[in-house]
Amino acid sequence: MEILKKKKSVLFKIPNLILAIAYGFFIIWLVQIDSNYNSGDINALLKWFREFSNLEFFMNKYDMGFNDYSFRYITIKFHHLFNLSFINLLKIYAFLISSIFFYIYIQKLNQKNNVFYLSILFLMVFFTPRIWDLWASGIRSGIAFLMLFVALVYLKGVSKYIVFIMSALLHLSMVPIIVMHFLFNFSVNNKKYINSYFVLIFYGLFIALFAKVFMNISSVNQSIQYQLLVLALALIFIFINKEAIKDEYWFLSIGTMLIVIFGFMFDVSFIRYVGNSIILYLFFLINKGKLRSIQLTCIFYIPFFSFTLHYSIINLI
Repeated sequence: MEILKKKKSVLFKIPNLILAIAYGFFIIWLVQIDSNYNSGDINALLKWFREFSNLEFFMNKYDMGFNDYSFRYITIKFHHLFNLSFINLLKIYAFLISSIFFYIYIQKLNQKNNVFYLSILFLMVFFTPRIWDLWASGIRSGIAFLMLFVALVYLKGVSKYIVFIMSALLHLSMVPIIVMHFLFNFSVNNKKYINSYFVLIFYGLFIALFAKVFMNISSVNQSIQYQLLVLALALIFIFINKEAIKDEYWFLSIGTMLIVIFGFMFDVSFIRYVGNSIILYLFFLINKGKLRSIQLTCIFYIPFFSFTLHYSIINLI
């Protein structure tokens, strides 16, 4: 039986890799569209790189935080080392992030039985605008999230924590998720005394208030309708699988989504966390989701996918 499983895994690796590469090229196309239409974070980055393309000038004049500094320094270094334009470098970053995530998930998917509903949900998730924004628009946070995700899934011990630190140094938005990893372990080890739901609610409220008072984070600019759509998605994630509180990926997904919800309340935008939350929730479903919960999530995810895709297409047109 084990031999058959291994053969099946090897058999799917090549087509899975081809599909992952194809998805990566789709993300490259989106990066180019963002560049053409002056949308997303791409054009702000490109404008900045045009001003600071000289490495010596950059080192003398640029005085922002280390996390932002390191990403821009490495990109300028690559620009001179490989003689690549900045737009092509950003496309390469986006291609690698998206292809690796796609490959990890489709490989996991092929190891499961009865994957019909999971396959539909997988495709909807990876073609949700909020997800492709993780790879095509928020490139620095996308790289940081990939590092964090790989550390969570594949690494243990010291190496895991080293990659955690590198992820946080690259983008500070990973810090709340890393803290939730430790909160999960703490709440599981003290489950007789601590309610995990209380931990998530209190933590989400704390992050939103802390950001409001001490950090310079942009205000919420999404419509009330979109905020209600995100709230509905959060409630679906919570109540369809509320018994999954003991699973770390469920815990991290719900925790990031609650930060977004509390951010709406206090006019602090954590909207990019919606994508992180969906990705983590899908990983939970692939790993441990019951068929009934997968079916319900698939059905209830369709409105969120349809509305957000519809408005993204309208904006592109």
